[in-house]
Amino acid sequence: MVFPLIWSYLDVFIQCPCITTTDEANDIAICLRSKSWIVQAQPWVFRNRLWPSYEFVSQIVEYGVLFVPIGSKGSLNEDIEWRVSFSVAEKHLVFSFTHVQLLSYALLKILLKEVIDLNAHCKGLLCSYFIKTLVFWILEEEMSSLKQQNCISYFIFRLRYYVNISFLPHYFISEYNLFENRFSSLQQQTLVDMLTDIFQKGIYCFFNSETLSDFFGTNLSTWTEFTGFDYELINIAFSILNDCILFDVSPNTLVLLFSRYKLVSHRYLYTLYWCAVCQYIGRKKIAKQERSNKDQYRRYIKYLPYLVIGLKKDAITGWLCLASHFFSVHNYTSCLNLIDYILHKCCFGEPSDAESYTGCVNNLEIEAMRYRVPNAHDICSRHFVDLTTEFQLSCQVRPEKLQLETVINLRAISSPLMYTHFLRFMCCHLLCNFNGVQYALRDLRRLISKHQFDATFCLGLAYAT
Repeated sequence: MVFPLIWSYLDVFIQCPCITTTDEANDIAICLRSKSWIVQAQPWVFRNRLWPSYEFVSQIVEYGVLFVPIGSKGSLNEDIEWRVSFSVAEKHLVFSFTHVQLLSYALLKILLKEVIDLNAHCKGLLCSYFIKTLVFWILEEEMSSLKQQNCISYFIFRLRYYVNISFLPHYFISEYNLFENRFSSLQQQTLVDMLTDIFQKGIYCFFNSETLSDFFGTNLSTWTEFTGFDYELINIAFSILNDCILFDVSPNTLVLLFSRYKLVSHRYLYTLYWCAVCQYIGRKKIAKQERSNKDQYRRYIKYLPYLVIGLKKDAITGWLCLASHFFSVHNYTSCLNLIDYILHKCCFGEPSDAESYTGCVNNLEIEAMRYRVPNAHDICSRHFVDLTTEFQLSCQVRPEKLQLETVINLRAISSPLMYTHFLRFMCCHLLCNFNGVQYALRDLRRLISKHQFDATFCLGLAYAT
């Protein structure tokens, strides 16, 4: 009697166990309410936690649970089985979220629908109920230690962990595994790889999201309007500086040159040049070999700060120089950590035609610029990439482990993106991380169409290693 009554008033269709309106705005489910809390979920009531509070738990238990007419798939009694639903309890838990927690939950649902499900191999493997369960578990276990600034990253990290072990416990009945028989081993690995890429991209994983794409949509031509940033002027200046380095101008001469001529009209250039000079001095001096470990350590302590100051030159090359230094001293783990940071920061998951900048000046940064919060140098160090023709000198440290007659110098790699992925390959190879080797080779192959010479050169070295 209920179904014909609903049908007479609404334009709906059956989508078991719900009746859904044709615009998919509403779902109507026929269910039975039990005012008694079921025995299987009794351990949830007495779990030791900070969230939700014991008073809030008592209110949820007092309401009870719902029974929905839907059975287990493949069961012999599927047509007469009922499913226990905690939807009312879950609704109350969601309503108790703070503003940041609610935004994080919404972003995760956008990530699922507009990023993960767009991949044909991952579509349908996860659902919004898994996302909700994930958030509940993290808030219960990590409420006191969860930092607002890395909330989304940690959620993605935990989701990748659960997928990797093929186990996501039901929030109310922890013995029940939501991932049981959910995906094959191949689907599981594909999903883990995708979540790893998403985690590395950080906030830029939403770059192609339909809902959030406008957030990244500001054109780089607005830099000059708001900051006075002149991209062409940067290129000319760095070309001159690289010419000085090419002809082996001494660091003392460069320091004297820049100390005499201060750029009043473009003050941010003066800061950038000093950072570039520091990067050059650090790279040139720190690589020299001393006779004793004590003297080598003193040189390291003296010139490492120069490389650190050089990190502010632009968004990438300073980090690559620091990573190259760690590689040259056989600290491959630290080098790999820096490379992961570069890929995370610079969103190198999808190759871009314009490698001269990384990311886009988003609307939040534009709004901050209106109030003079960041200056031109801040924006430059976050987004600009030095791609002058002599950029390869920023990465002049050659892997000593690669002893091949065909290798003349790794400085032939002019693309910072290419060098990043090749250095990642070398670190993974020397650490015997074979999965990392495969991922690095995959990323190098993706770049063949845009950087044919560099990609072919790097792949040749990689396969010959």
